[in-house]
Amino acid sequence: AGYEQEIERLKAQLDRLRRMLFGQSSEKKRHKLENQIRQAEKRLSELENRLNTARNLLEDASSVTDSPDTSPPSENPIASKPEFPGRKSSRKPLPAELPRETHRLLPAETSCPACGGVLKEMGETISEQL
Repeated sequence: AGYEQEIERLKAQLDRLRRMLFGQSSEKKRHKLENQIRQAEKRLSELENRLNTARNLLEDASSVTDSPDTSPPSENPIASKPEFPGRKSSRKPLPAELPRETHRLLPAETSCPACGGVLKEMGETISEQL
């Protein structure tokens, strides 16, 4: 719901900026307004992509929980994804109809080879490959 609210706010802001761009006495402010419009459009595109990715992850998670899997579900698959400000992914998410594979460590791989103690989970990596 947070992404959807932000998307609606950005759409309203874009409409307002476009009206200002083409309104009276806009020639003096044209460059600044065009820059603001580009930034808002970029942010809107990023949020729409994130929203679609989040929806795909939720769909994938629900299809995984429908299968007989005894491991507990991850807390938040989106939160484990690192964010790099100013860096936009140019690739769109893979189609949802493609088959998904989940790779989990076996119990033997979750113990320390040196002392035999149980290793703690430090993170989760989610990636898409063809």
